[in-house]
Amino acid sequence: LVLALYSGVPVTREIASIQAQVSGPMSSLPATDARRARFDRLHSLSTTLMTINMGLGLILLYWYVRES
Repeated sequence: LVLALYSGVPVTREIASIQAQVSGPMSSLPATDARRARFDRLHSLSTTLMTINMGLGLILLYWYVRES
């Protein structure tokens, strides 16, 4: 729950803030642009947090099924 909240609120808010500063897709910015680098790091963090969250959910599901 904590991972989902962290990914869903502050990380997503900062991603949206960066996207609002750019008119167009992030890929249109040069690779050296600080906004693109920050966006890429935040996107990677968000993806990692969601993957961990799904993995933990599967572990809980396995545990629940095993106990039944």
